[in-house]
Amino acid sequence: MKIKTCRKCGIPKSLDEFPKAARCKDGRSARCRTCKSARMKEYRHRKIVEDPIGFRQKENEKATAYGRKHPEKTLLSNARTRARKENLPFSITEQDIVIPIHCPALNLELKRGVRKLTDVSPTLDKIIPVLGYVPGNVAVISHRANKLKNDATFEEVEGLYNWWSSVRKSNEIADIHNERQGNNPG
Repeated sequence: MKIKTCRKCGIPKSLDEFPKAARCKDGRSARCRTCKSARMKEYRHRKIVEDPIGFRQKENEKATAYGRKHPEKTLLSNARTRARKENLPFSITEQDIVIPIHCPALNLELKRGVRKLTDVSPTLDKIIPVLGYVPGNVAVISHRANKLKNDATFEEVEGLYNWWSSVRKSNEIADIHNERQGNNPG
Protein backbone atom coordinates (compact mmCIF):
# COMPACT_ATOMS: atom_id res chain seq x y z
CA MET A 1 0.00 0.00 0.00
CA LYS A 2 1.39 3.39 -1.03
CA ILE A 3 1.48 6.23 1.50
CA LYS A 4 1.35 9.94 0.78
CA THR A 5 1.52 12.92 3.15
CA CYS A 6 -1.22 15.55 2.87
CA ARG A 7 0.15 19.00 2.08
CA LYS A 8 -2.47 20.66 4.31
CA CYS A 9 -2.76 18.51 7.45
CA GLY A 10 0.66 16.82 7.18
CA ILE A 11 -0.75 13.38 8.06
CA PRO A 12 0.57 10.38 6.08
CA LYS A 13 -2.39 8.54 4.54
CA SER A 14 -3.13 5.77 2.06
CA LEU A 15 -3.08 6.87 -1.58
CA ASP A 16 -6.79 5.93 -1.77
CA GLU A 17 -7.53 8.84 0.60
CA PHE A 18 -6.42 11.37 -2.01
CA PRO A 19 -8.73 12.33 -4.90
CA LYS A 20 -7.54 11.67 -8.43
CA ALA A 21 -5.76 14.60 -10.11
CA ALA A 22 -4.36 14.22 -13.62
CA ARG A 23 -2.00 17.20 -13.20
CA CYS A 24 -0.12 15.66 -10.27
CA LYS A 25 2.89 13.44 -10.88
CA ASP A 26 1.43 10.46 -8.98
CA GLY A 27 -2.10 11.06 -10.31
CA ARG A 28 -3.44 12.07 -6.87
CA SER A 29 -4.20 15.47 -5.32
CA ALA A 30 -1.73 17.06 -2.88
CA ARG A 31 -4.53 17.42 -0.29
CA CYS A 32 -6.39 14.47 1.23
CA ARG A 33 -10.17 14.14 0.71
CA THR A 34 -10.91 15.50 4.21
CA CYS A 35 -8.81 18.64 3.73
CA LYS A 36 -10.06 19.18 0.18
CA SER A 37 -13.67 18.85 1.36
CA ALA A 38 -13.09 21.33 4.19
CA ARG A 39 -11.52 23.79 1.75
CA MET A 40 -14.48 23.54 -0.63
CA LYS A 41 -16.95 24.07 2.24
CA GLU A 42 -15.05 27.19 3.31
CA TYR A 43 -15.05 28.47 -0.28
CA ARG A 44 -18.79 27.90 -0.72
CA HIS A 45 -19.54 29.53 2.62
CA ARG A 46 -17.40 32.58 1.75
CA LYS A 47 -19.09 32.95 -1.66
CA ILE A 48 -22.56 32.61 -0.15
CA VAL A 49 -21.81 35.27 2.47
CA GLU A 50 -20.35 37.64 -0.15
CA ASP A 51 -23.29 37.40 -2.58
CA PRO A 52 -25.97 34.90 -1.57
CA ILE A 53 -28.39 35.61 -4.43
CA GLY A 54 -25.70 35.82 -7.11
CA PHE A 55 -23.99 32.65 -5.87
CA ARG A 56 -27.21 30.61 -5.94
CA GLN A 57 -28.13 32.03 -9.34
CA LYS A 58 -24.72 31.05 -10.76
CA GLU A 59 -25.01 27.56 -9.25
CA ASN A 60 -28.48 27.14 -10.79
CA GLU A 61 -27.23 28.36 -14.17
CA LYS A 62 -24.33 25.87 -14.05
CA ALA A 63 -26.68 23.02 -13.15
CA THR A 64 -29.13 23.99 -15.90
CA ALA A 65 -26.36 24.18 -18.50
CA TYR A 66 -24.99 20.81 -17.40
CA GLY A 67 -28.49 19.26 -17.55
CA ARG A 68 -28.98 20.55 -21.10
CA LYS A 69 -25.61 19.24 -22.21
CA HIS A 70 -25.79 15.87 -20.41
CA PRO A 71 -29.44 14.89 -19.85
CA GLU A 72 -28.62 11.16 -19.65
CA LYS A 73 -26.03 11.77 -16.91
CA THR A 74 -28.53 13.90 -15.00
CA LEU A 75 -31.22 11.20 -15.20
CA LEU A 76 -28.65 8.60 -14.11
CA SER A 77 -27.44 10.66 -11.14
CA ASN A 78 -30.97 11.41 -9.95
CA ALA A 79 -31.92 7.73 -10.28
CA ARG A 80 -28.85 6.69 -8.26
CA THR A 81 -29.89 9.10 -5.49
CA ARG A 82 -33.48 7.75 -5.46
CA ALA A 83 -32.23 4.16 -5.44
CA ARG A 84 -30.08 4.83 -2.37
CA LYS A 85 -32.92 6.64 -0.61
CA GLU A 86 -35.46 3.89 -1.41
CA ASN A 87 -32.93 1.05 -0.89
CA LEU A 88 -33.44 -0.31 -4.42
CA PRO A 89 -31.03 -2.18 -6.69
CA PHE A 90 -29.05 0.07 -9.03
CA SER A 91 -26.88 -1.29 -11.83
CA ILE A 92 -27.72 0.78 -14.91
CA THR A 93 -25.17 2.86 -16.78
CA GLU A 94 -25.47 5.89 -19.01
CA GLN A 95 -25.70 3.53 -22.01
CA ASP A 96 -28.93 2.05 -20.59
CA ILE A 97 -30.62 5.46 -20.81
CA VAL A 98 -31.85 6.39 -24.28
CA ILE A 99 -33.93 9.56 -24.49
CA PRO A 100 -36.40 9.29 -27.39
CA ILE A 101 -37.79 12.27 -29.28
CA HIS A 102 -41.37 11.38 -28.25
CA CYS A 103 -42.71 9.77 -25.09
CA PRO A 104 -43.36 6.10 -25.93
CA ALA A 105 -46.43 6.07 -23.65
CA LEU A 106 -48.22 9.31 -24.60
CA ASN A 107 -46.47 10.34 -27.83
CA LEU A 108 -45.65 13.80 -26.41
CA GLU A 109 -42.54 15.50 -27.77
CA LEU A 110 -39.97 15.43 -24.96
CA LYS A 111 -38.22 18.70 -24.09
CA ARG A 112 -34.74 17.95 -22.78
CA GLY A 113 -32.56 20.00 -20.48
CA VAL A 114 -35.15 22.22 -18.84
CA ARG A 115 -34.37 22.72 -15.12
CA LYS A 116 -38.00 22.66 -13.98
CA LEU A 117 -40.03 19.47 -14.42
CA THR A 118 -42.88 19.89 -16.87
CA ASP A 119 -45.30 17.36 -18.34
CA VAL A 120 -42.97 16.94 -21.35
CA SER A 121 -39.74 16.53 -19.38
CA PRO A 122 -38.01 13.16 -19.86
CA THR A 123 -38.05 11.02 -16.71
CA LEU A 124 -36.60 7.62 -15.94
CA ASP A 125 -39.33 5.09 -15.22
CA LYS A 126 -38.90 1.79 -13.40
CA ILE A 127 -41.16 -0.57 -15.38
CA ILE A 128 -41.55 -2.87 -12.38
CA PRO A 129 -40.77 -0.57 -9.41
CA VAL A 130 -39.66 -3.24 -6.92
CA LEU A 131 -36.92 -4.46 -9.29
CA GLY A 132 -35.20 -1.08 -9.10
CA TYR A 133 -32.91 0.54 -11.64
CA VAL A 134 -31.53 -2.47 -13.49
CA PRO A 135 -30.93 -2.93 -17.24
CA GLY A 136 -34.14 -3.86 -19.05
CA ASN A 137 -36.35 -2.45 -16.27
CA VAL A 138 -36.01 1.25 -17.13
CA ALA A 139 -37.50 3.42 -19.84
CA VAL A 140 -37.47 7.13 -20.51
CA ILE A 141 -41.03 8.46 -20.61
CA SER A 142 -42.60 11.89 -20.12
CA HIS A 143 -43.11 13.25 -16.62
CA ARG A 144 -46.86 13.27 -17.37
CA ALA A 145 -46.86 9.54 -18.16
CA ASN A 146 -44.76 8.83 -15.07
CA LYS A 147 -47.20 10.83 -12.89
CA LEU A 148 -50.16 8.91 -14.31
CA LYS A 149 -48.38 5.61 -13.70
CA ASN A 150 -47.02 6.62 -10.29
CA ASP A 151 -49.16 4.66 -7.80
CA ALA A 152 -51.36 2.67 -10.15
CA THR A 153 -50.95 -1.02 -10.81
CA PHE A 154 -51.28 -2.42 -14.32
CA GLU A 155 -54.68 -3.86 -13.39
CA GLU A 156 -55.89 -0.46 -12.12
CA VAL A 157 -54.79 1.30 -15.31
CA GLU A 158 -56.39 -1.45 -17.40
CA GLY A 159 -59.62 -1.18 -15.40
CA LEU A 160 -59.68 2.61 -15.80
CA TYR A 161 -59.05 2.26 -19.53
CA ASN A 162 -61.82 -0.34 -19.94
CA TRP A 163 -64.30 1.77 -17.99
CA TRP A 164 -63.42 4.95 -19.82
CA SER A 165 -63.62 3.21 -23.20
CA SER A 166 -67.03 1.72 -22.43
CA VAL A 167 -68.37 5.06 -21.18
CA ARG A 168 -67.13 6.87 -24.26
CA LYS A 169 -68.46 4.18 -26.60
CA SER A 170 -71.88 4.07 -25.01
CA ASN A 171 -72.04 7.85 -25.12
CA GLU A 172 -73.31 7.70 -21.54
CA ILE A 173 -71.82 11.09 -20.75
CA ALA A 174 -73.72 12.79 -23.56
CA ASP A 175 -76.97 11.13 -22.39
CA ILE A 176 -76.39 12.30 -18.78
CA HIS A 177 -75.57 15.82 -19.99
CA ASN A 178 -78.69 15.97 -22.17
CA GLU A 179 -80.86 14.76 -19.28
CA ARG A 180 -79.50 17.50 -17.01
CA GLN A 181 -80.13 20.11 -19.68
CA GLY A 182 -83.66 18.84 -20.30
CA ASN A 183 -82.84 17.94 -23.92
CA ASN A 184 -83.87 14.30 -23.87
CA PRO A 185 -83.44 13.21 -27.49
CA GLY A 186 -85.61 10.09 -27.02
